[in-house]
Amino acid sequence: MSPFGAFVVMAMQLRGRVAPGPDSETLSVFNEEREAMLHTSPLRRQAAAVRCLRSSLLQHACPVENLAVAAAIPCALHPLLPESILEADELYHYLRLRTIRFFSSRQRHVSVARVVDAIEGRLDSRPEALDEHCARMFAPRPR
Repeated sequence: MSPFGAFVVMAMQLRGRVAPGPDSETLSVFNEEREAMLHTSPLRRQAAAVRCLRSSLLQHACPVENLAVAAAIPCALHPLLPESILEADELYHYLRLRTIRFFSSRQRHVSVARVVDAIEGRLDSRPEALDEHCARMFAPRPR
């Protein structure tokens, strides 16, 4: 959360060379033996959370961005990956550029306190809530 928007950040645990896949929702990961494995893009994995936050924060005029940060070593990112898929040492620069862009656009600040309250208002903090959520997520779906 920042005065210029919310960021949904995922740590990627991919090792090797990460390149664009055959479509925008897939990444190709090449290991040390140069074998390729396809993985769902972290940006695609987070899409539902980003949509939910965007709809929840619409009335607060709070932009929501999706980021994925490579957390495993070694991990080398192909230069043609989306700009929101970052190496760990690029995160500071990315957020710095977002800050500069925000201040140069003269947009209104987002009320961090209001946005945090809006997010917390949707949280289910009951002790059993996580177990219930996992059961819903992994339950067989009717076809």
